[in-house]
Amino acid sequence: MSEHTIIPLTISHSLIAAEWDSERNKKLTPDDVHAASHRRAWWVCQYGHVEFNPVRIRVRDIGCAACKSARWKKEMAERIKLRHELEGTFKDLEYHPEMSLKEIFKVTTPMEGSLDDLINKKVEARIYNCLLRARLDTVDEILELNYEELCRVRNLGDLSIRRLYEVLKDYASKNADSLSSES
Repeated sequence: MSEHTIIPLTISHSLIAAEWDSERNKKLTPDDVHAASHRRAWWVCQYGHVEFNPVRIRVRDIGCAACKSARWKKEMAERIKLRHELEGTFKDLEYHPEMSLKEIFKVTTPMEGSLDDLINKKVEARIYNCLLRARLDTVDEILELNYEELCRVRNLGDLSIRRLYEVLKDYASKNADSLSSES
């Protein structure tokens, strides 16, 4: 029979053993337990959070549950912050379905122009016909739409919406440039 050598917690997980509360764990020391132990012990993290958990749980969670939760909340807040910053891509439209195209492109003045000025009938016939059928005749009317309203335009599929986004983005940037040069 082979004997299993049990490696004490102080050797296998020294950082977790450093959080051992020796005042509350009077007779028990980190040398008496191993990483997979079901033995419950008191722990104090570097921020003062006190827990009474089995050793294996403390090892699995890599420390204090309160600190882990705080780390997770911080990471989620950073992800949400990144998600809510406008990047100037189609993802802005998907991440902010409630915002109109005018808000996403940061257009402040009314856009003069018809559907014919925006879209070439021969090249983008599908988009042109879908918008015409939905009675969206001017660029300003199209810019008032948000992502959900664009998705409701009949026969305007995802690729057509993406293409329309790019066309509108180019049109808005060209008109913003011409307005600034006129001033």
